[in-house]
Amino acid sequence: MNVNWPRQTAHSDIVWQDLRCLHPVGCQEEMDPEIPPALMKLFYVLLLIGVVAAVVLGGLFLFSGNWPPLVVIESGSMQHNNQTSSFGVADIGDVIIPQAISSPQEVITYVEGRATGYATFGDYGDVLLFRRLTDNRLIIHRPMFRLLWNDSVAGFDIPSLLNLERGVDWDASASSPLGLQSPDEVFIHNATFRDLSIEFFMSTFTSQVVSPRCTQENPCYVTMGDNNAPEYDRPLVRHSWVLGRARGELPWLGLLRLVLTGTYAIGDGRVAGNSWTSLGVLVLLLIGIPVAWDIFRIKVKQRRMPSEGEDQGGLTEVVSRLEERWRRRGSPEEQEREEAEEGTTPPED
Repeated sequence: MNVNWPRQTAHSDIVWQDLRCLHPVGCQEEMDPEIPPALMKLFYVLLLIGVVAAVVLGGLFLFSGNWPPLVVIESGSMQHNNQTSSFGVADIGDVIIPQAISSPQEVITYVEGRATGYATFGDYGDVLLFRRLTDNRLIIHRPMFRLLWNDSVAGFDIPSLLNLERGVDWDASASSPLGLQSPDEVFIHNATFRDLSIEFFMSTFTSQVVSPRCTQENPCYVTMGDNNAPEYDRPLVRHSWVLGRARGELPWLGLLRLVLTGTYAIGDGRVAGNSWTSLGVLVLLLIGIPVAWDIFRIKVKQRRMPSEGEDQGGLTEVVSRLEERWRRRGSPEEQEREEAEEGTTPPED
């Protein structure tokens, strides 16, 4: 039987090229992409990082209601220990996630939190993020109590003190925390993480009463940094200045920004030592994990790739035979072999 082998065509070349790609390394050398694979890999990695960052920042913005949705602690006014940082305390370099508030009733002051047991960031009450309009500074401090203006006596009311025990938790030079006037003083005992007795002078605040008044709708807060006690902030903080209250913390990460902007040098003693150590470990992990993964992938690939001269298994043998037959297609010897194969009958059992 004569077999007419087809002529080699462009289509057959494509088929044979596809067949060679069955070999583990068959068509790698023939590939000549316009963009280097390493560059494409870098592009996809950067694209992935960009997508993840956009999703995370978008989610934080929806939660926070502020832009940017993250704030870096730049001073030690809220630290509870100048040598050691702690999770759950606003230390230098921590990234804080503030959440916007819609009404003054959502704010819980130190005095109100002490009465109910509500605490955040290591002490009673909320921690507020506000922009002080007197000097345009962005500050994160704790509101100790709210002041309401009392027109009848031209003084202040601190109604939240009525929920604590007088003589134990607080005291005042006046007979009541309602209608406090300029000469009066208020004491809060066992205050802050240092258990201090802090004296607040009403004369400090009555001189600041201008329009608008401190009302239920727009109260005034007496704020203080936990680490600044017994010194409290002299300018009254209007509720309209408040951008939100601290609701989350990412420790140490903000140190990167503080170093890059020159606010602090690496190893600065004003920053807790374990913050620098923790940041260093985190950076090493972020760099080391991808590198270790790439090394692992290379080792696995090398184990799967047969060495030169080594038997590469049945697939290589099949491909080699097909390649040999394709080169010999149409030759008289090949036709005779085909005729012999067709004329051969299987042996009987």
